[in-house]
Parts: sequence; C-alpha cells; structure tokens
Amino acid sequence: MVKRILIAIVVLSLLSSASQALAAIDMCTIPVYMNADDELAKSYFSCLNIKARANFSAIFGLRIDEVVPELMDWWDVHFDGSNQITGDGTWETLKACVWAYNPKDILDESDTMVLVSTVTINVMPAAIPPHDGDHVGYFVELSNCQDYQFVLEPSVIPAPSSIFLSSIGIGFVTWLRKRRTL
Repeated sequence: MVKRILIAIVVLSLLSSASQALAAIDMCTIPVYMNADDELAKSYFSCLNIKARANFSAIFGLRIDEVVPELMDWWDVHFDGSNQITGDGTWETLKACVWAYNPKDILDESDTMVLVSTVTINVMPAAIPPHDGDHVGYFVELSNCQDYQFVLEPSVIPAPSSIFLSSIGIGFVTWLRKRRTL
C-alpha cells in the first residue's frame, strides 16, 4: 500500500513538473487607451503588428485585464492570423487585435485619452525543445514592447438599412442572371 502511494506521488510530481515546463510566461504588457470625449459607439477596435523572434517554435497568447472595471459589456483579444512563430531566429510579425463592445458612459470626459485596460502577451514553446550538449540556451524576444499601445477607435457597423439594400441588389442581380438577360 505504501509503495503504491509513493509511486503515485512520484508520478504526480513528474506530471506537475512537466506541465510547468510548458507554462506560458508573460512577456509584455501593452496599455489600451480610449478617447473619452467622443460620442459612445457600439464597439471599438484596434490592432497592432508585433515583431517577435525566438530560436524555438513558440506560441503566443493574449490576456486582457480591465483597468476601468465594467466599462465594456464584452472584451475580445485575439491574433489576426497565426499566433505561432517558426523559431528560426528571424523577426516575424504577429497581428494582435482588441475588440470592445457596448461601453458604459462612466468615463470622465475631461480626459481625452483614458487607460481602460491592458493586454498581456505571453509565450510558451510549441513543444519541449530538444536538448543537446552544444546548445547554450533558448531565447524569445519582442521588439520594443514599451513602445506598443492600443488606441481603441469606434468601429463601423453597417446600418440595417444598408444591409437590406445590399441584399435587394444581390437578389435583383441573381434574378436577372436566372432570366439570362445580363
């Protein structure tokens, strides 16, 4: 019985140390600003091109932390395209985007640009890098992280009437094609 418990403890410790080897590491925190003196829109959007390099295949992640609590109904942070770099040591570009939906009117309008949240970029290896005796170490780097900032701009959402008119036009062209008069 004691032997089984010791084996279980050893297996659990090995599993926990293996999961720590692939844990994401926070690399950079980027501020997210919003213009407080504009009229409120339904949604806000901003993207950044981020330069990264590593000497191993790396996967990047994003996490958003609100600075102004309950300002938005919903936040979304994602990479537009791939969130992985090949790891050949050259600079590669990742495009990080922030969406914010349904803002509350709680900002002080005397400030023009208000810090509303932060986005943290984290990284983890795509797989455990192989270890050989000649390899000195692994590196991952973001270019000028302190210079990055998201500035949320109102995003254009088409009005229902423009969608309706567009669908009428597409329907009319389809009808003409079926009649073979076009």
